[in-house]
Amino acid sequence: MDRTEADQHLCITLKTAKTILLKYLESVTDAPTPPTILLRKSLHHLTVDPPNPPQSLAYATALIDLATQSLHSVPYKDVSHELRAAFTRASLLQCVAILSRGEDGFHGEEDLRRAVKTLDMGLLMAGRPIWEELVMGLVDAITACLDNRAPDGAITSPTASNPITLINPPTIAHPVPIATTPPPLLTFQSRLTSPTPTPLLIKNALTHWPALSTRPWSDFTYLRRIAGMHRTVPVEIGSKYTDEKWTQKLVSFGEFWERWIEGGGDEGSETPQVAYLAQHDLFSQIPRLRDDICVPDYCYLSSDSSSSSSDSEIKTNAWLGPPSTISPLHTDPHDNLFAQIVGYKYIRLYSPSQTPHLYPISDSILGNTSEVDVEVVNHAKYPDFLKAEYVECCVGPGDLLFIPRGWWHYVRGLSVSFSVSFWF
Repeated sequence: MDRTEADQHLCITLKTAKTILLKYLESVTDAPTPPTILLRKSLHHLTVDPPNPPQSLAYATALIDLATQSLHSVPYKDVSHELRAAFTRASLLQCVAILSRGEDGFHGEEDLRRAVKTLDMGLLMAGRPIWEELVMGLVDAITACLDNRAPDGAITSPTASNPITLINPPTIAHPVPIATTPPPLLTFQSRLTSPTPTPLLIKNALTHWPALSTRPWSDFTYLRRIAGMHRTVPVEIGSKYTDEKWTQKLVSFGEFWERWIEGGGDEGSETPQVAYLAQHDLFSQIPRLRDDICVPDYCYLSSDSSSSSSDSEIKTNAWLGPPSTISPLHTDPHDNLFAQIVGYKYIRLYSPSQTPHLYPISDSILGNTSEVDVEVVNHAKYPDFLKAEYVECCVGPGDLLFIPRGWWHYVRGLSVSFSVSFWF
Protein backbone atom coordinates (compact mmCIF):
# COMPACT_ATOMS: atom_id res chain seq x y z
CA MET A 1 0.00 0.00 0.00
CA ASP A 2 1.56 3.29 -1.12
CA ARG A 3 1.40 6.57 0.75
CA THR A 4 -1.71 7.90 -1.03
CA GLU A 5 -3.60 4.61 -0.65
CA ALA A 6 -2.68 4.39 3.05
CA ASP A 7 -3.99 7.90 3.74
CA GLN A 8 -7.17 7.25 1.77
CA HIS A 9 -7.79 4.02 3.69
CA LEU A 10 -7.23 5.88 6.97
CA CYS A 11 -9.77 8.55 5.94
CA ILE A 12 -12.37 5.85 5.24
CA THR A 13 -11.69 4.18 8.61
CA LEU A 14 -11.98 7.53 10.41
CA LYS A 15 -15.37 8.17 8.78
CA THR A 16 -16.52 4.74 9.95
CA ALA A 17 -15.37 5.51 13.50
CA LYS A 18 -17.18 8.86 13.46
CA THR A 19 -20.38 7.20 12.21
CA ILE A 20 -20.28 4.54 14.95
CA LEU A 21 -19.74 7.19 17.66
CA LEU A 22 -22.70 9.18 16.32
CA LYS A 23 -24.92 6.09 16.29
CA TYR A 24 -23.92 5.33 19.86
CA LEU A 25 -24.84 8.89 20.87
CA GLU A 26 -28.25 8.53 19.20
CA SER A 27 -28.85 5.35 21.20
CA VAL A 28 -28.32 7.09 24.56
CA THR A 29 -31.74 7.83 26.00
CA ASP A 30 -30.83 8.44 29.64
CA ALA A 31 -30.53 11.91 31.14
CA PRO A 32 -27.38 13.72 29.98
CA THR A 33 -24.24 12.93 31.99
CA PRO A 34 -20.87 14.71 31.85
CA PRO A 35 -19.39 12.00 29.56
CA THR A 36 -22.27 12.12 27.06
CA ILE A 37 -22.28 15.93 27.10
CA LEU A 38 -18.56 16.03 26.28
CA LEU A 39 -19.00 13.34 23.62
CA ARG A 40 -21.87 15.24 22.03
CA LYS A 41 -19.98 18.55 22.00
CA SER A 42 -16.85 16.97 20.55
CA LEU A 43 -18.78 15.24 17.75
CA HIS A 44 -20.75 18.41 17.05
CA HIS A 45 -17.56 20.30 16.25
CA LEU A 46 -16.53 17.52 13.86
CA THR A 47 -19.83 17.48 11.95
CA VAL A 48 -20.68 21.20 11.62
CA ASP A 49 -19.81 23.05 8.43
CA PRO A 50 -17.03 24.04 8.59
CA PRO A 51 -15.70 21.55 11.14
CA ASN A 52 -13.70 22.79 14.13
CA PRO A 53 -11.20 19.99 14.92
CA PRO A 54 -9.25 21.94 17.61
CA GLN A 55 -12.43 22.54 19.63
CA SER A 56 -13.51 18.94 19.10
CA LEU A 57 -10.11 17.79 20.36
CA ALA A 58 -10.42 19.98 23.45
CA TYR A 59 -13.71 18.30 24.42
CA ALA A 60 -12.34 14.85 23.55
CA THR A 61 -9.30 15.46 25.77
CA ALA A 62 -11.60 16.51 28.61
CA LEU A 63 -13.54 13.28 28.10
CA ILE A 64 -10.30 11.25 28.28
CA ASP A 65 -9.40 13.00 31.55
CA LEU A 66 -12.83 12.21 32.97
CA ALA A 67 -12.64 8.56 31.85
CA THR A 68 -9.15 8.23 33.38
CA GLN A 69 -10.40 9.64 36.68
CA SER A 70 -13.28 7.14 36.66
CA LEU A 71 -10.96 4.19 35.97
CA HIS A 72 -8.67 5.20 38.82
CA SER A 73 -11.55 5.61 41.27
CA VAL A 74 -11.84 1.85 41.90
CA PRO A 75 -9.37 -1.07 42.13
CA TYR A 76 -8.52 -2.33 38.64
CA LYS A 77 -10.11 -5.74 39.27
CA ASP A 78 -13.38 -3.98 40.10
CA VAL A 79 -13.51 -1.76 37.00
CA SER A 80 -16.88 -2.36 35.33
CA HIS A 81 -17.43 -3.16 31.68
CA GLU A 82 -19.13 0.21 31.22
CA LEU A 83 -16.13 2.11 32.61
CA ARG A 84 -13.85 0.23 30.22
CA ALA A 85 -16.23 0.89 27.33
CA ALA A 86 -16.38 4.59 28.23
CA PHE A 87 -12.58 4.81 28.13
CA THR A 88 -12.50 3.08 24.73
CA ARG A 89 -15.08 5.53 23.35
CA ALA A 90 -13.08 8.45 24.71
CA SER A 91 -9.86 7.12 23.16
CA LEU A 92 -11.55 6.55 19.83
CA LEU A 93 -13.05 10.04 19.85
CA GLN A 94 -9.72 11.68 20.70
CA CYS A 95 -8.01 9.73 17.92
CA VAL A 96 -10.64 10.86 15.38
CA ALA A 97 -10.36 14.47 16.56
CA ILE A 98 -6.55 14.43 16.30
CA LEU A 99 -6.61 13.09 12.75
CA SER A 100 -9.44 15.35 11.61
CA ARG A 101 -6.89 18.17 11.48
CA GLY A 102 -5.25 16.71 8.36
CA GLU A 103 -5.70 18.78 5.23
CA ASP A 104 -6.93 17.14 1.99
CA GLY A 105 -6.79 13.69 3.57
CA PHE A 106 -3.09 13.94 4.44
CA HIS A 107 -2.02 13.34 8.03
CA GLY A 108 1.20 14.61 9.58
CA GLU A 109 3.54 12.12 11.26
CA GLU A 110 3.27 13.85 14.64
CA ASP A 111 -0.53 13.56 14.58
CA LEU A 112 -0.32 9.91 13.49
CA ARG A 113 2.01 9.07 16.38
CA ARG A 114 -0.20 10.92 18.86
CA ALA A 115 -3.30 9.16 17.54
CA VAL A 116 -1.87 5.64 17.77
CA LYS A 117 -0.58 6.41 21.27
CA THR A 118 -4.12 7.43 22.23
CA LEU A 119 -5.49 4.10 21.00
CA ASP A 120 -2.68 2.20 22.73
CA MET A 121 -3.53 3.91 26.01
CA GLY A 122 -7.12 2.80 25.50
CA LEU A 123 -5.97 -0.79 24.95
CA LEU A 124 -3.63 -0.71 27.96
CA MET A 125 -6.03 1.02 30.35
CA ALA A 126 -9.32 -0.61 29.35
CA GLY A 127 -8.22 -4.01 28.10
CA ARG A 128 -9.97 -5.75 25.22
CA PRO A 129 -12.07 -3.00 23.68
CA ILE A 130 -15.66 -2.70 22.57
CA TRP A 131 -15.76 -2.26 18.81
CA GLU A 132 -12.54 -4.30 18.74
CA GLU A 133 -12.54 -4.72 14.96
CA LEU A 134 -12.87 -0.95 14.48
CA VAL A 135 -10.17 -0.07 17.04
CA MET A 136 -7.65 -2.58 15.69
CA GLY A 137 -8.52 -1.59 12.11
CA LEU A 138 -7.82 2.03 12.95
CA VAL A 139 -4.50 1.08 14.58
CA ASP A 140 -3.56 -0.86 11.44
CA ALA A 141 -4.54 2.03 9.18
CA ILE A 142 -2.47 4.52 11.17
CA THR A 143 0.45 2.08 11.31
CA ALA A 144 0.33 1.70 7.51
CA CYS A 145 0.61 5.48 7.15
CA LEU A 146 3.54 5.59 9.57
CA ASP A 147 5.26 2.70 7.78
CA ASN A 148 5.04 4.63 4.53
CA ARG A 149 6.55 7.70 6.17
CA ALA A 150 9.55 5.72 7.48
CA PRO A 151 12.86 6.62 5.81
CA ASP A 152 13.32 3.15 4.35
CA GLY A 153 9.70 2.40 3.51
CA ALA A 154 7.24 -0.24 4.59
CA ILE A 155 7.89 -3.61 6.24
CA THR A 156 10.29 -5.74 4.24
CA SER A 157 11.14 -9.42 4.29
CA PRO A 158 13.46 -10.55 7.08
CA THR A 159 17.16 -10.78 6.37
CA ALA A 160 20.03 -12.10 8.46
CA SER A 161 19.81 -12.70 12.20
CA ASN A 162 21.56 -10.39 14.62
CA PRO A 163 24.46 -11.86 16.64
CA ILE A 164 23.67 -12.85 20.23
CA THR A 165 26.25 -12.49 23.02
CA LEU A 166 25.80 -14.42 26.28
CA ILE A 167 26.49 -12.67 29.60
CA ASN A 168 27.69 -14.84 32.53
CA PRO A 169 26.24 -18.19 31.42
CA PRO A 170 26.12 -20.59 34.39
CA THR A 171 27.32 -24.17 34.65
CA ILE A 172 24.35 -26.55 34.70
CA ALA A 173 24.83 -29.02 37.57
CA HIS A 174 21.26 -30.30 38.04
CA PRO A 175 19.68 -30.40 34.56
CA VAL A 176 15.97 -30.41 33.85
CA PRO A 177 14.95 -33.63 32.04
CA ILE A 178 15.14 -33.11 28.27
CA ALA A 179 12.98 -34.37 25.40
CA THR A 180 15.04 -34.06 22.20
CA THR A 181 11.85 -34.01 20.13
CA PRO A 182 8.32 -32.95 21.09
CA PRO A 183 6.57 -35.84 22.89
CA PRO A 184 3.16 -37.09 21.67
CA LEU A 185 0.13 -35.40 23.22
CA LEU A 186 -0.84 -38.48 25.24
CA THR A 187 2.67 -38.72 26.66
CA PHE A 188 2.58 -35.08 27.71
CA GLN A 189 -0.94 -35.54 29.11
CA SER A 190 0.40 -38.29 31.38
CA ARG A 191 3.03 -35.90 32.75
CA LEU A 192 0.43 -33.18 33.20
CA THR A 193 -2.02 -35.39 35.12
CA SER A 194 0.63 -36.99 37.33
CA PRO A 195 0.07 -36.42 41.08
CA THR A 196 3.48 -34.71 41.12
CA PRO A 197 4.15 -33.29 37.64
CA THR A 198 7.73 -32.26 36.94
CA PRO A 199 9.38 -29.82 34.51
CA LEU A 200 10.41 -30.89 31.02
CA LEU A 201 12.62 -29.08 28.50
CA ILE A 202 11.38 -29.84 24.98
CA LYS A 203 13.94 -29.20 22.25
CA ASN A 204 13.06 -28.33 18.64
CA ALA A 205 9.47 -27.63 19.62
CA LEU A 206 9.00 -24.31 17.81
CA THR A 207 10.85 -24.73 14.53
CA HIS A 208 7.58 -24.41 12.57
CA TRP A 209 6.82 -20.96 14.01
CA PRO A 210 7.33 -18.11 11.53
CA ALA A 211 9.12 -16.23 14.36
CA LEU A 212 11.87 -18.88 14.14
CA SER A 213 11.77 -19.67 10.44
CA THR A 214 10.27 -17.59 7.63
CA ARG A 215 9.90 -14.37 9.67
CA PRO A 216 12.61 -14.72 12.33
CA TRP A 217 12.51 -12.28 15.22
CA SER A 218 16.26 -12.69 15.52
CA ASP A 219 16.31 -10.26 12.59
CA PHE A 220 15.95 -7.18 14.77
CA THR A 221 15.18 -4.89 11.81
CA TYR A 222 12.13 -7.02 11.02
CA LEU A 223 11.12 -7.30 14.68
CA ARG A 224 11.25 -3.52 15.22
CA ARG A 225 9.22 -2.92 12.10
CA ILE A 226 6.54 -5.51 12.78
CA ALA A 227 6.14 -4.39 16.41
CA GLY A 228 6.03 -0.70 15.45
CA MET A 229 8.53 1.69 16.98
CA HIS A 230 5.72 4.19 17.63
CA ARG A 231 3.55 1.80 19.70
CA THR A 232 3.23 2.42 23.46
CA VAL A 233 4.18 -0.46 25.78
CA PRO A 234 4.54 -0.93 29.57
CA VAL A 235 8.03 -1.71 30.86
CA GLU A 236 9.46 -2.51 34.27
CA ILE A 237 12.42 -0.34 35.30
CA GLY A 238 14.87 -1.96 37.72
CA SER A 239 16.80 -5.17 38.13
CA LYS A 240 13.82 -7.07 39.55
CA TYR A 241 10.37 -6.34 40.94
CA THR A 242 11.45 -6.94 44.54
CA ASP A 243 13.92 -4.00 44.48
CA GLU A 244 12.93 -0.84 46.34
CA LYS A 245 13.61 1.39 43.32
CA TRP A 246 11.69 -0.83 40.91
CA THR A 247 8.98 1.00 38.99
CA GLN A 248 6.87 0.78 35.83
CA LYS A 249 6.68 3.17 32.91
CA LEU A 250 4.84 3.58 29.61
CA VAL A 251 7.22 4.25 26.72
CA SER A 252 7.23 3.89 22.97
CA PHE A 253 8.56 0.60 21.68
CA GLY A 254 11.18 2.65 19.85
CA GLU A 255 12.44 4.30 23.05
CA PHE A 256 12.49 0.96 24.85
CA TRP A 257 14.48 -0.64 22.04
CA GLU A 258 16.96 2.17 21.43
CA ARG A 259 17.55 3.05 25.07
CA TRP A 260 17.57 -0.37 26.75
CA ILE A 261 17.94 -3.11 24.14
CA GLU A 262 20.58 -1.35 22.02
CA GLY A 263 21.74 1.36 24.42
CA GLY A 264 22.22 -0.63 27.62
CA GLY A 265 20.25 1.76 29.84
CA ASP A 266 21.50 5.17 30.93
CA GLU A 267 24.85 5.91 29.36
CA GLY A 268 27.55 6.99 31.79
CA SER A 269 25.68 5.74 34.84
CA GLU A 270 27.59 3.68 37.41
CA THR A 271 24.56 1.40 37.71
CA PRO A 272 22.82 1.34 34.30
CA GLN A 273 19.09 0.76 34.50
CA VAL A 274 17.56 -2.47 33.28
CA ALA A 275 14.16 -2.30 31.58
CA TYR A 276 11.97 -5.31 30.90
CA LEU A 277 8.83 -5.62 28.82
CA ALA A 278 7.51 -8.32 31.12
CA GLN A 279 4.29 -10.32 31.42
CA HIS A 280 2.43 -8.18 28.93
CA ASP A 281 -0.23 -9.40 26.48
CA LEU A 282 1.60 -7.78 23.60
CA PHE A 283 -0.05 -10.05 21.07
CA SER A 284 -3.56 -8.74 21.68
CA GLN A 285 -2.23 -5.21 21.46
CA ILE A 286 -0.15 -5.86 18.31
CA PRO A 287 -1.77 -8.74 16.36
CA ARG A 288 0.91 -8.56 13.64
CA LEU A 289 3.25 -10.16 16.18
CA ARG A 290 0.71 -12.85 17.06
CA ASP A 291 0.70 -13.97 13.42
CA ASP A 292 4.34 -15.11 13.85
CA ILE A 293 3.72 -17.52 16.75
CA CYS A 294 1.44 -20.49 17.47
CA VAL A 295 -0.23 -21.70 20.65
CA PRO A 296 1.39 -25.07 21.49
CA ASP A 297 -1.06 -27.97 21.22
CA TYR A 298 -0.09 -29.02 24.75
CA CYS A 299 -1.91 -25.92 26.05
CA TYR A 300 -5.24 -27.46 25.10
CA LEU A 301 -4.64 -30.36 27.45
CA SER A 302 -5.53 -30.12 31.13
CA SER A 303 -4.24 -31.44 34.42
CA ASP A 304 -7.86 -32.61 34.84
CA SER A 305 -8.01 -35.49 32.36
CA SER A 306 -11.79 -35.06 31.97
CA SER A 307 -11.51 -31.52 30.56
CA SER A 308 -9.38 -29.37 28.25
CA SER A 309 -8.40 -25.71 27.95
CA SER A 310 -9.96 -23.29 25.46
CA ASP A 311 -8.36 -20.32 23.70
CA SER A 312 -10.01 -17.91 26.14
CA GLU A 313 -8.44 -19.74 29.09
CA ILE A 314 -4.89 -19.62 27.71
CA LYS A 315 -3.04 -16.50 28.88
CA THR A 316 -0.25 -15.45 26.52
CA ASN A 317 2.39 -12.96 27.64
CA ALA A 318 5.53 -11.48 26.10
CA TRP A 319 8.91 -11.13 27.85
CA LEU A 320 11.40 -8.95 25.98
CA GLY A 321 14.52 -7.46 27.48
CA PRO A 322 18.29 -6.93 27.43
CA PRO A 323 20.80 -9.19 29.22
CA SER A 324 20.55 -9.41 33.02
CA THR A 325 16.78 -9.09 33.36
CA ILE A 326 15.69 -11.08 36.40
CA SER A 327 12.42 -12.59 37.52
CA PRO A 328 12.95 -13.38 41.23
CA LEU A 329 12.22 -16.85 42.55
CA HIS A 330 8.42 -17.11 42.55
CA THR A 331 5.53 -19.46 41.90
CA ASP A 332 2.44 -19.14 39.69
CA PRO A 333 -1.04 -20.69 39.98
CA HIS A 334 -1.07 -21.99 36.38
CA ASP A 335 0.73 -24.58 34.30
CA ASN A 336 3.17 -22.76 32.03
CA LEU A 337 4.74 -23.51 28.67
CA PHE A 338 7.65 -21.10 28.33
CA ALA A 339 8.71 -20.62 24.71
CA GLN A 340 12.11 -19.14 23.86
CA ILE A 341 12.27 -17.31 20.50
CA VAL A 342 15.31 -15.01 20.61
CA GLY A 343 18.40 -15.30 22.81
CA TYR A 344 18.96 -17.30 25.98
CA LYS A 345 17.76 -17.44 29.59
CA TYR A 346 18.88 -19.33 32.67
CA ILE A 347 16.01 -20.89 34.65
CA ARG A 348 16.17 -22.61 38.03
CA LEU A 349 13.17 -24.54 39.39
CA TYR A 350 12.17 -25.83 42.82
CA SER A 351 9.36 -28.26 43.58
CA PRO A 352 6.49 -27.10 45.84
CA SER A 353 7.82 -29.61 48.38
CA GLN A 354 10.88 -27.37 48.83
CA THR A 355 8.78 -24.36 49.94
CA PRO A 356 9.84 -24.62 53.63
CA HIS A 357 13.44 -23.87 52.54
CA LEU A 358 12.62 -20.98 50.17
CA TYR A 359 11.61 -18.18 52.56
CA PRO A 360 8.42 -16.82 50.91
CA ILE A 361 7.88 -13.11 51.55
CA SER A 362 5.40 -12.61 54.40
CA ASP A 363 3.28 -10.22 52.40
CA SER A 364 -0.18 -10.79 50.94
CA ILE A 365 0.81 -9.23 47.61
CA LEU A 366 4.26 -10.85 47.21
CA GLY A 367 3.53 -14.06 49.08
CA ASN A 368 4.30 -16.07 45.93
CA THR A 369 7.88 -14.67 45.86
CA SER A 370 10.98 -15.73 47.78
CA GLU A 371 13.10 -13.32 49.82
CA VAL A 372 16.25 -15.06 48.55
CA ASP A 373 18.41 -13.69 45.75
CA VAL A 374 19.03 -17.08 44.16
CA GLU A 375 22.47 -16.45 42.63
CA VAL A 376 23.80 -14.21 45.44
CA VAL A 377 22.51 -15.94 48.57
CA ASN A 378 22.96 -14.48 52.05
CA HIS A 379 23.53 -17.84 53.75
CA ALA A 380 23.70 -16.31 57.22
CA LYS A 381 20.20 -14.89 56.79
CA TYR A 382 18.76 -17.85 54.86
CA PRO A 383 20.63 -20.95 56.15
CA ASP A 384 17.94 -23.44 55.10
CA PHE A 385 18.09 -22.35 51.46
CA LEU A 386 21.11 -24.62 50.97
CA LYS A 387 18.87 -27.59 51.77
CA ALA A 388 16.53 -26.86 48.86
CA GLU A 389 16.85 -29.23 45.89
CA TYR A 390 16.43 -27.83 42.39
CA VAL A 391 16.75 -28.46 38.66
CA GLU A 392 17.99 -25.94 36.11
CA CYS A 393 18.48 -25.27 32.42
CA CYS A 394 19.40 -22.70 29.81
CA VAL A 395 16.66 -22.18 27.23
CA GLY A 396 17.56 -21.08 23.72
CA PRO A 397 15.74 -20.41 20.44
CA GLY A 398 13.20 -23.14 19.69
CA ASP A 399 13.06 -24.49 23.26
CA LEU A 400 9.79 -25.04 25.11
CA LEU A 401 9.99 -25.46 28.91
CA PHE A 402 7.08 -26.96 30.82
CA ILE A 403 6.78 -25.41 34.30
CA PRO A 404 4.06 -27.15 36.36
CA ARG A 405 1.80 -24.95 38.44
CA GLY A 406 3.15 -24.35 41.93
CA TRP A 407 6.78 -24.89 40.96
CA TRP A 408 9.06 -22.09 42.06
CA HIS A 409 11.18 -20.63 39.26
CA TYR A 410 13.91 -18.03 38.89
CA VAL A 411 14.75 -16.56 35.47
CA ARG A 412 17.78 -14.53 34.34
CA GLY A 413 18.36 -13.18 30.86
CA LEU A 414 21.73 -14.22 29.45
CA SER A 415 21.39 -12.08 26.32
CA VAL A 416 18.90 -9.92 24.51
CA SER A 417 15.94 -12.22 24.80
CA PHE A 418 12.35 -12.59 23.62
CA SER A 419 10.21 -15.26 25.31
CA VAL A 420 6.51 -16.08 25.32
CA SER A 421 4.70 -17.74 28.23
CA PHE A 422 1.46 -19.67 27.84
CA TRP A 423 -0.48 -20.13 31.08
CA PHE A 424 -3.12 -22.84 30.76
